[in-house]
Amino acid sequence: MKKIFKIIIIVGCILLVALLVFLISRKKVIVKDDIENYNKYLEELQFDTDVHSKLFIFPEKINKDEVEGFEYLKVNSMFNSSYMFYLVVKYNEKEYFEEENRIKSVNRIFRGGIKYPIYVDKLEYPTYVTISDGHDTYEYVLLDKENNKIVYVFKQLYFYENKLNKEYLVEYQVPRNKRDNKKMGYNMYYYYDENGNSKLDY
Repeated sequence: MKKIFKIIIIVGCILLVALLVFLISRKKVIVKDDIENYNKYLEELQFDTDVHSKLFIFPEKINKDEVEGFEYLKVNSMFNSSYMFYLVVKYNEKEYFEEENRIKSVNRIFRGGIKYPIYVDKLEYPTYVTISDGHDTYEYVLLDKENNKIVYVFKQLYFYENKLNKEYLVEYQVPRNKRDNKKMGYNMYYYYDENGNSKLDY
């Protein structure tokens, strides 16, 4: 009887471990590329409490005829959700100039001061970085001035397939003197409270 009981316990443990492995490895991949719903998806991400950004670097208004690439990707897993949201727009000269000025002026005001995108001129394209936080989360804008093209990218824990041109994928680490702290890197949307805890600005 004791042997049978032990066998039942062992089999039960094996089945429980197998179930946990299955749940952990199970992923639901959501892929959306219908540009007509761009604003709906943008707002959805801005109000998702698992997202480490407010995506203010992305434009609120777009002309879908000028869009050359767009994808909203989300992977749901047991512990963490992964996101990638990108937009590629080819503007006319006037629109490009206006949009570049908007990007430069995006900011968040906190008790400790004001935070702007960090300008980087060391990459293949001039870049404005709003997130490089050391937790595989990046948000930035690439400026292709020669073609009046702007590439907007948000990526959080996303390591899966996507259609974005590989030359637009950047994992830039901001210099130490511009980081929020040594571990966290930089996130324009976060501030630190009186106890030194990071908070996402809503």
